[in-house]
Amino acid sequence: MPATLRRSSTSVSRRRAGIGTSSTWCGCSCSCASTSSAAAPAAIDGDRRSRETPAAARPGSSPPVLREPPLSQIDPSAVPPPARATAAPLAAALLGRCPACGRGKLFRGYLALEPRCEVCGLDTGFADSGDGPAVFVILIVGFLVVAAVLFVEVRWSPPYWVHGVIWLPTILILTLAALRIAKAAMIGLQYRHDAREGRIAGPRDPRP
Repeated sequence: MPATLRRSSTSVSRRRAGIGTSSTWCGCSCSCASTSSAAAPAAIDGDRRSRETPAAARPGSSPPVLREPPLSQIDPSAVPPPARATAAPLAAALLGRCPACGRGKLFRGYLALEPRCEVCGLDTGFADSGDGPAVFVILIVGFLVVAAVLFVEVRWSPPYWVHGVIWLPTILILTLAALRIAKAAMIGLQYRHDAREGRIAGPRDPRP
């Protein structure tokens, strides 16, 4: 073999991969970098597609495992309270019964509460109806009595002592009867909806 051909073949074989020349079927020679550049976008495209495809959608991959957050990261206000067993509020209020079971006595006296239900053991220390029962009784009974007084006055115009004899006992009886029912109803609704006195929330303790 001539020395020139031996030198040229040696120099070609010593070139780095990717920058040498190669011959194609048509007989022309081109560099490896130019032939591999056509396949580079396809390879990049496939890599990008595999990154965008979620792991669950890839064939042969296992579904993702959903992990629950630790208890320290759960907001207590976002957790719904457990369901309570409650009696019918209206029936329990009319009969003066326990708002939880509807069987035990709610009142120890006229308006004093039993400290604990004798049937289900409900502690009534949570009950705080405040002035709500009195306000409802004043509004409802006052409206009914005033409407009745006006009707009797316009229809028959009796003397004033007749009004006193009729309406004073009526006001007393309706007020005393409705006050107990109104208090039992408000305590029942307070228990049913787990209502309690509003408080200003303080800063939370820093947690890691």
